[in-house]
Amino acid sequence: MQSTQLINILRQRTEDVDVKQYFIQYLEKARSFEYTRKVLFALEEQALEEISKLGGNPVLSAVYERLRAVYVRPPIDCRDNMLSKRNYFDVMI
Repeated sequence: MQSTQLINILRQRTEDVDVKQYFIQYLEKARSFEYTRKVLFALEEQALEEISKLGGNPVLSAVYERLRAVYVRPPIDCRDNMLSKRNYFDVMI
């Protein structure tokens, strides 16, 4: 799949669950989510270091803890989850 195809799928703003599932599967195969998580971990580490250097901030550190829960949890497989396919893709996209 070319990047132009991905952009066209995004521009559609489709409600078609199969198209959304195809798009998500492509991103998973391309390891896009894995790369994004690695970048998020690195940025989080840098931010927490800066917070520490500036004397700490428990509230801001707690915000990072909450944000981490979003990208640390394992990906949801809509076939094995109680969420419907529609709800799964509404959450993911």
